[in-house]
Amino acid sequence: LVNDFTEKNRIAILMEEERERHESEMKIVMSILNNNPAVIRDFIRDSTERISRSMVSINSFSDNNLTMHSLSLIEILNDLHTIKGNSGSYGFDTLATATHNAEQIVLDTKTKTDRPLSETVFHINKAIEQVKFQMTRIEKSLQTLSGNDDSSFSKIRKSKMNHILDLCRTLRSQETPKIALPLLRACESIAFEPLDHLTSKFRNLILRSSERSGKNVTLKVLCDFVELPARVLSDLDEILLHLLRNAVDHGIESDSERTERNKPLPAKVELKIELSENGRVISIHDDGKGMDLELITEKALQLGLITESEAQNMSEKQRAMLVTLSGLSTATTLTELSGRGMGMGIVSQSVRKLGGILVVESTKGLGTLFRLEFPFDLREEELPLLRSLS
Repeated sequence: LVNDFTEKNRIAILMEEERERHESEMKIVMSILNNNPAVIRDFIRDSTERISRSMVSINSFSDNNLTMHSLSLIEILNDLHTIKGNSGSYGFDTLATATHNAEQIVLDTKTKTDRPLSETVFHINKAIEQVKFQMTRIEKSLQTLSGNDDSSFSKIRKSKMNHILDLCRTLRSQETPKIALPLLRACESIAFEPLDHLTSKFRNLILRSSERSGKNVTLKVLCDFVELPARVLSDLDEILLHLLRNAVDHGIESDSERTERNKPLPAKVELKIELSENGRVISIHDDGKGMDLELITEKALQLGLITESEAQNMSEKQRAMLVTLSGLSTATTLTELSGRGMGMGIVSQSVRKLGGILVVESTKGLGTLFRLEFPFDLREEELPLLRSLS
């Protein structure tokens, strides 16, 4: 009887595990079908690179003093943070959970300083391997759904692409024969991708974020057809994901709060891309509660990010800009889609890396605006971009 009960129990556990595995596979398939396959391929390629980079970095640790590797740990956290946000926006919940757990293990290294380095590396590696495993599941599902038809994209070595672009720049610096212009434009467009590939992803992000937070939120996108160099598009994608997540998680009030304040439902988040005299302006505006600038200033003081003297002499705009300091967060709730006090720090670093300016404006009770201002000459390979935007 005991053996019979044990066998039945074992079979029940196996059946439950199989049911969960099947349900997880179906969720992956549905998430792929609900998104542009080309965008999912880009996501897999980008995330795989980030995972590989993180594993190489963690396995290069050789000194028992973890403070010697603090910059590497920050880079690993940044990569995990980006994978987590992207996977959540596409609906890959198991990957988002695995990345969320890996991020927590890396963060724990700051408190568990007495643990041997070899043990720390083992635990981080194990967590990242789980992220890699979940990514492989998504990749296999995409291959199964797509079959052998991969005609949408062809891989080109970066060295070859850069060589083609160098030749294009040389030709543009000279008087190009009119007959060669179509070929020149076609060659330049190899490194460009349409920004509208990302809009469905952003809409999915807002939808999922609003569902998880229980808030009724809509996204309005104001953007004409725009193509951007792939590298620039990847950086902008990461920046905009952070800002959109923050808008829902931290900017928009709960439905009950909005009703009490006679504010309309659904709440609105607007993404706008436009030209200015000096370049491009990308803005994200929400009609939420706005920032508590006093609380932000107080938090910055507690963390030692500013002095008492600086706090007293700050304007409202300067107080709003404090949210871009790394490590500053007034959030009390962590989710698989939102950050851990490092999201806005990443945004600020990424904007500066692109040669842009980040401006933050907020009015209490009315909402917050994040404005990213980029010059036309962000990068040399973007010279044809003005034509595209115009």
